[in-house]
Amino acid sequence: MQAAKLAHRWGWHSRAISTVTNVGSQDNLLLRYPLPYTQSFEQFAATARIPSPWAYGVARSESLFMPDIQSSAGAIGLMQLMPATGQQVAREIRLPYAGLSTLTDPASNIRLGTAYLGQMAERYGGNRVLATAAYNAGPGRVDRWLPDSGAQDARIWIENIPYNETRNYVRRVLAAETIFHWRLTGEMRRLSTELPQIESASFLAAL
Repeated sequence: MQAAKLAHRWGWHSRAISTVTNVGSQDNLLLRYPLPYTQSFEQFAATARIPSPWAYGVARSESLFMPDIQSSAGAIGLMQLMPATGQQVAREIRLPYAGLSTLTDPASNIRLGTAYLGQMAERYGGNRVLATAAYNAGPGRVDRWLPDSGAQDARIWIENIPYNETRNYVRRVLAAETIFHWRLTGEMRRLSTELPQIESASFLAAL
């Protein structure tokens, strides 16, 4: 625990999170769900019109707050953006883009990631379940997973996501969002009350 606290103090949040988990201190939410880069998350989440706890949940699930991490698929930085996505979003929001140096810069990566997350939220009528799945698997796949008609309970829809990685990712992000909401506001809420129904593609297209 002392090593975890020291790592947290030094900003080595991935090490602090993994160490706390390894010693079985699951209830230490201050170390397991840290709040680095608060100003950037608050500012850019507000600009993208999304909740900052959600953006924090995505970043923790993507990178454990390691700003220079790169996945085997090529995604880079805090919010794990593919270079092509980063470049496209940068062009849309008029952010100067210099490739790797932009994606590994925490403030720039958070700005790009929250902007893209906001685009996914807008695409799916503010439904964070669908937008979270799209952030991981891509909107094209999520479109194919929508109900043909009517609406479906979000819990059932999540359990039927055909990709194990995406199914677990959505669960992880939404659970983390609930904890970050408590960390940022002091307010406790149940995740089940925050899950909207999953509407059909035709319904979403009409929004």
